[in-house]
Amino acid sequence: MINKIIAIFKGKSRNAKNATYEELFEVAKTFTKGKSYSLDSPTKSSSCVTSVATLLEELSDLLGKYQSNYNRPDYTPVYLFGGDCANIHSLILKHIQKHYRGISANITIGGVLLSGQQGFQFSQDKCNEWLENGSPEIFSCHAWITIDNDYILDCTIGTYINTRIDPAKDDNISQNAYGGLTFGKVGNLQHIAISNLKGKRPPEDIKIEYNPVILGEEAFEVIVPKST
Repeated sequence: MINKIIAIFKGKSRNAKNATYEELFEVAKTFTKGKSYSLDSPTKSSSCVTSVATLLEELSDLLGKYQSNYNRPDYTPVYLFGGDCANIHSLILKHIQKHYRGISANITIGGVLLSGQQGFQFSQDKCNEWLENGSPEIFSCHAWITIDNDYILDCTIGTYINTRIDPAKDDNISQNAYGGLTFGKVGNLQHIAISNLKGKRPPEDIKIEYNPVILGEEAFEVIVPKST
C-alpha cells in the first residue's frame, strides 16, 4: 500500500479518486508532518466501538442545545449551522479530548465532493497558499473529525446539503430541516437526527466524497479565518 500512497502524494497516481479514505488520510498525515504540524491524536486501527456509539448519542443531544447560539436577529439558524463546520468540529474535538480519551480523533481539513461536483474543492496546493499567505475571509473548504484513520464524524454536512444543495433547499430552510450527524466509513455512511430539532435526512442520491488534506488543530488554527 505504501507505494500507492507515495504515488498519490506525488500526484502520479492515474486515478487518485479510486484511493481509499484510509490511503488519502495517510497522505494527509504525511503532508501535515512535512509542514511540521502535530496531529491531535496518534492514529490507531480501532477505537472502542462502544465509546464511539456513546459519543454519537451524546453529540446528538449537545448539538440540539448548542443550536441556540445561532438564534440571532436577521439570520436563519439552520443556514448558519450548516456553514459552521470549522467552529462546530473544533468544539467537538475538544469535547472528545476531554471526555473520550480512548478515542483517536483528528480534526480534518479538506475537500468534499457532492455527487462528484458540488461542494468544497481543496488541495495541497491551495493549502500551501493559505499557510504561506493567510487564509481568505471565507473558509472555502470543509472541516470534520476523523476517528482512527478511516471513520468519519461530520456534524454539519447533512445540514449544508439540505440548505445549499438539495433541490428542496428553500423548503428545508423555511422548515428548519437540520441534516443530523453523518458518521461511519466511506461507502457506508450513516445519519442520525439531532435531538430536539426538526430533521430531514439528506437526499440519498447525493453521494458524499471526502478528501482529507491536512490534519490537526495546530494547522487548523493557522488556516481558519480569524473571524470564523
